[in-house]
Amino acid sequence: MITLGIVIHFPKKIILLLGLLIVFGHNALDGIVKEGDSIGSLIWYFLHQMNGFSYTEGHFL
Repeated sequence: MITLGIVIHFPKKIILLLGLLIVFGHNALDGIVKEGDSIGSLIWYFLHQMNGFSYTEGHFL
């Protein structure tokens, strides 16, 4: 909501470009698969791969 409150003050062309980027680009990164156990991999798992993360034996996030 805070972001939307800021965006309403942008020029209309920028808002249009952001809207088009969201509509047509929302699946653009789904084909990228990342593996590993770093924090970057963890974030990628949650945002794009819908995968979990095992951080210790018997503990799954």
